[in-house]
Amino acid sequence: MPLLRPAYSGERVKMIFPLKDGTEWTLPEEKRQQWRDHYKTKNVDFEIGEARQWLLDNPKRQKKKAGMTRFLSGWIKRSPDVRTESTIAETKIADDRDLERMLR
Repeated sequence: MPLLRPAYSGERVKMIFPLKDGTEWTLPEEKRQQWRDHYKTKNVDFEIGEARQWLLDNPKRQKKKAGMTRFLSGWIKRSPDVRTESTIAETKIADDRDLERMLR
């Protein structure tokens, strides 16, 4: 099996994952973008890389082709939220409003 790696195609990075049967699976760019759009508080690209490395490190737990999107979706869903300046600001505003309500 060749060394598994992100394959660079112009500006796009293709993530290639090992499968249980010894073949490889490439994450469709459309699916990756769907996850970025849906999981706004997650670092989707980082988590995809973490999941890929986990599969490389745990060959007995590798998935079949049909289970890859479910595996990755679950991985991303369980990953910690990334606190950005905008989410911190939104949390602060909500916390301030809650504090004002409690003090009334």
